[in-house]
Amino acid sequence: MRSLVLPILNPAVANQPFSEWAAPPIEQFLNSLDASELTKSHYASRLQHKEAIFFTDPNGDAYARVNLSGQKEVWPTNSEEFRTWLGSRSNKELGKFPTESVMREVVAHATGRAKTDGIRELVFNRVAGHGRNIYIDMADKLGRFIEITPSGYAMTTSLPNGIWFTRSSSMLPLPAPTPGGSINDLRKYVNLKDEKSWQILLSWILGSLNPEGPFPILMINGGPGTAKSTSSEFIKRLIDPTGAPLRNLTKNERDLMILGKNSWIMGFDNVSYIKDDVSDMFCRIATGGGFSTRKLYTDAGEKIFFIKRPCLFNGIPDFFSTRSDLIDRSLHVTLKPILEKDRKLTRELEREFQADHGKMLGAICQLLSKMLFDLPSHSLQSKPRMADFAHFVSSAEPHLGWSTGTVVDLMRENRADAESVLIENCVYSSLIIVLASENWSGSASELLEEIEDSLGEDSRRLKGVPQSASALSSSLRRYAPAFRSVGVHIDCDGKTSGANSRRFISISLDSSADIEMVRQARQDSSQYARMELRKKKRADLRAIANKKNKELVPNSTVLKDILMSTAKVESQTSKANSDERNSPGSPECFGHVHVFDPSSEKCVECPYEHACLNEIERGNAKDPQQAVLQ
Repeated sequence: MRSLVLPILNPAVANQPFSEWAAPPIEQFLNSLDASELTKSHYASRLQHKEAIFFTDPNGDAYARVNLSGQKEVWPTNSEEFRTWLGSRSNKELGKFPTESVMREVVAHATGRAKTDGIRELVFNRVAGHGRNIYIDMADKLGRFIEITPSGYAMTTSLPNGIWFTRSSSMLPLPAPTPGGSINDLRKYVNLKDEKSWQILLSWILGSLNPEGPFPILMINGGPGTAKSTSSEFIKRLIDPTGAPLRNLTKNERDLMILGKNSWIMGFDNVSYIKDDVSDMFCRIATGGGFSTRKLYTDAGEKIFFIKRPCLFNGIPDFFSTRSDLIDRSLHVTLKPILEKDRKLTRELEREFQADHGKMLGAICQLLSKMLFDLPSHSLQSKPRMADFAHFVSSAEPHLGWSTGTVVDLMRENRADAESVLIENCVYSSLIIVLASENWSGSASELLEEIEDSLGEDSRRLKGVPQSASALSSSLRRYAPAFRSVGVHIDCDGKTSGANSRRFISISLDSSADIEMVRQARQDSSQYARMELRKKKRADLRAIANKKNKELVPNSTVLKDILMSTAKVESQTSKANSDERNSPGSPECFGHVHVFDPSSEKCVECPYEHACLNEIERGNAKDPQQAVLQ
């Protein structure tokens, strides 16, 4: 069987309209094939010369640009959409669908042609920019796009050279934007807590339509019954409707890249915590970054992804990460609980949203047109983190009735809230503040010893306490910007002079720092840690007791004295059972009964404070069994 060799399409005609494409003569090529290859060659030749052009994007991915019902469609050559189109064209021209082997060979040839002989072009998803204009793919059957210019907006079916949109199977069409609407209509579908949250949300929506980015991550939080998922879906559907608006958060880098290539806004539902490695990935997605992974079924092949996308999360926590770099790239809004009398059926909200969608989209397009007109002469008085986002969105302030600097102030206030949360979540923050008041300096190992002395010998069992000096140094670098906002300066790059120089950390307090903060830190430096250690110790004691004696009633009389000898446990358990029958209302202590304070119901200065009875409920077991420990 002779191998199939396809003629090469002249790249010079690649940008010509489909009506002007001219197929080179292929009769001689077809006549050279025997009959068994005629179907395959005829199919592939017509495909690659009359109805498709192949090219690659900057990432090296192969695409086919085809003429579908008079419209130009762009699909990856390995996509299901492209294979479906191949099958339909074969059935139309040859009266049969290609076999799987033929399909694989044609796809392989198309991919090879794109990579070796095709041109290279930019491929966009949903939103693209060209000069001062913004283009939004409506993804409808008519092949229409929204063109937003400094003079207005309109729908069009033609795009400027160099702009190509690809559509995934999950994309849904946008309605036609209509005049006469208001962006404030969106408030009916998002249950925001206050005006500040609305300003942050609207800023994020406008920023998500800036083709160049960067894109702050929208964090939507609220307790149960605040419609977090519903609000998030409406926000995403306003700009980028897809079949599955919200996804579960994955830590797989390749899955995130595929999601980013197939949608414009990446939405994640019910997020409770973002791990450090996943946090780093979203930092790169927000500002644009490349990702490298091994190609499937290869040993040394490398696959490169580059994406920059708007992202949103919803969940109960105020912030889903303790990484300062991710929080610096985030905008935080809070939802309020919905009263029972204010609840609506989902189908009612859906019907109202569909009626308002086109008008809200038209209002956004009109506002973007005014922003594009003002941008060349617009400037920022001060530039916060992600200044490009602030510059773009703040151009809408006069058209929204906001005072100058509102967007920058919102971003700074949002960052201040994030920094306060970071400090609260740092288990050794109080110690850092106390050491800063003393102008402490020393090595990372010495600081780790200070933390262990402050938190107790079991401090490394606490979540958030570094396990090594190097981990502590890295943690301090992440927390340094948050501490700096409250007047605590942390320098991790100190170095002594001389031949035997060593690195050291210095912690100092700014003169403008709040003295009350230092006083409170001295009082609370170890209170939180001791509470956490008690909880951990009690949980461990319960686990040990249940493992030793499965029939043991989980009563504190036995559980909290595992550290004693078996004989002592048995004798004191018997005594506790007897005392409980005589005076069932009084909690007691194994160590020294006389130090129990009835007024506070706590043991004071008790050497067995981790085995204290007063913090465990005892009413469930009226007659606890005596422990029989092995």
